[in-house]
Amino acid sequence: MYRHIPLIEGEYNSNPFSKEYVSLKYVNVPETVELHNLDATNNREWISCKAMVKNITDIRVDLKLAVFECVKCMSQTVVEVSRNKNMIVPSECENCKKGKMRISKEISEFKNFRIAKLEEPLEMRKGGVTREFKGYMQDYLASPYNNIKAGAVVDLTGEFLVEPYTKDELESYEFLIDIHNITPIDDAFEDYLLTSADKEMIIELSKRQAIYEILVNTLAPEVYGYETVKESLLLQLFEGARPKDDVFKTDIIDRWTSHILLIGDLESENHN
Repeated sequence: MYRHIPLIEGEYNSNPFSKEYVSLKYVNVPETVELHNLDATNNREWISCKAMVKNITDIRVDLKLAVFECVKCMSQTVVEVSRNKNMIVPSECENCKKGKMRISKEISEFKNFRIAKLEEPLEMRKGGVTREFKGYMQDYLASPYNNIKAGAVVDLTGEFLVEPYTKDELESYEFLIDIHNITPIDDAFEDYLLTSADKEMIIELSKRQAIYEILVNTLAPEVYGYETVKESLLLQLFEGARPKDDVFKTDIIDRWTSHILLIGDLESENHN
């Protein structure tokens, strides 16, 4: 179905004088693959997965439809610009067969595009190892209205491709995800409905004398040691006890919100 999207969009956007562009996007697509499992056998497959944006370029611009005009008879030739192929520039006018062709920047169409480096979110990495993939976004996905930032965890759909590239005059191949849609996942404020069993367990835990130590030990249990760091992170989750007459609270500074700065190689410090 996804291969028909350009045809459907072409029907919606058939009016060349319209300033509006309709872009069709799939949303809420079930995950079909994990990034670390992708390889050359997945070439040209439609995928849906979860990823973390490692970094992303600024908005860049490229040709989408190049319009060439004849310098003699002014007839026009339209060339569609493909992302992964060199643009074919007409050598001569097809109408008069005499004039040279020059690109008309005023009539040609341009597109936004951005390149993102994608890797698996921390919680999905196997043994701490991750792989990095290049993602290509264009048009609306690369516009200022679609604010994708480095560090964001996202749901994405697109076509997984093996594409040629040139480096140091040598041609090679690389993996690329031609992104169809990308949506940030906001896990920070998801509502969680407590069951009766959850409430009973919380009340029972609150009555234990060692509840503080239990909470510290359950924070990142796969990381051994660093009790002081874990304790600090735990206290940050609960913040401070803000008095009713908080004279320090301003629009800029909130002194009852905890902040933590970890500096240096903690493992090396523990050995010194």
